[in-house]
Amino acid sequence: HRPGKNLRLLRVIEALASQVLRFDAELAAQRPLTPLHLEHELTRTLTLPSGRTLTLKGRLDRIDRHGPTRRFIDYKTGHVAELPKSLAAEQVIERLFTGDEHPEVRQGGLYAWLMNDDLAMAEGQLEVLIYPMRWLQQGPMPITRQANVAEAWPLFEPRLIALLSELLAPAVPFVQKKDEQRCDYCPYYRLCYGL
Repeated sequence: HRPGKNLRLLRVIEALASQVLRFDAELAAQRPLTPLHLEHELTRTLTLPSGRTLTLKGRLDRIDRHGPTRRFIDYKTGHVAELPKSLAAEQVIERLFTGDEHPEVRQGGLYAWLMNDDLAMAEGQLEVLIYPMRWLQQGPMPITRQANVAEAWPLFEPRLIALLSELLAPAVPFVQKKDEQRCDYCPYYRLCYGL
C-alpha cells in the first residue's frame, strides 16, 4: 500500500519539476538565466529606536540572475492569495504589514530586505516571486513589480521597525487571536490556550 503512495508522490514531484523547468526555459529564451543560489541563508541586523539590535534571518529557496535582474524565488505548497495587479506603493506596503491574507508576500518582502541591496530595489532590478505548487501551471506569482517596487521599497524598513518595536514593547500586551482554521492544526495550540 505504501509503495503505491510513494510512487504517486514521486510522479507529482516529477510533474512539478518539469513545469518549473519549462518556465525557466521560456525565461532563458528571452535573456540569460543563471541560477545563483539554492537554499540561500540571508542575515541582516536591525537597530530599533529603543537601541535594541536584532539579527533577522531567512532561508530563500532560490536566487537567479535573469539579465540584469535578480530573481528571489520561494516555492509554496499551501494556499497563496494573489495580490491585485494594480496596487499603489502604499497599498502594497499596507498589505505586507496588516492582516493575515498575504503572509507569504510578507515573507517575500522580508527576503528582499534581508538581501540588503537598496540600489537594486530602487532601480526595480529585483523580483520577488512565489511559485505556488497548487497552481503552478499559471506560472510564478510576482510579489514585486518593476512599476511599484521602486516606490514601495523606501516604505518597507520603517514599517518593519514599527512592527518589531510593537512586538517587543513590554508595555504593549500580547493578545492571542484565535483562528479556528489555523489554530486547530498548530503544534503550539496548547501553549497559547493553556490546555
